[in-house]
Amino acid sequence: MSVFGKAGEAAAQYLSKGWLVAVDGRIELGQWETEGGERRHDCTVVGNVEFLTAPRHAEEPAETASQPEAKPARRKREPVAA
Repeated sequence: MSVFGKAGEAAAQYLSKGWLVAVDGRIELGQWETEGGERRHDCTVVGNVEFLTAPRHAEEPAETASQPEAKPARRKREPVAA
């Protein structure tokens, strides 16, 4: 992911593992050849990042108002003998 300008500065300063972000942009494909003659490819997303939520630490209580309702556990279906 490549972000430029103020968004890039903010991303570099604040983002780390656990952040939920929205990415809007374009995909740039690149290719090159190594000194050994091998072809290499890469893919980079160039665009904007919107910070959605910060990572939640284990000691912080979960906010019940914003949490979705828990779904009942699904039961595994057993095959029916014919």
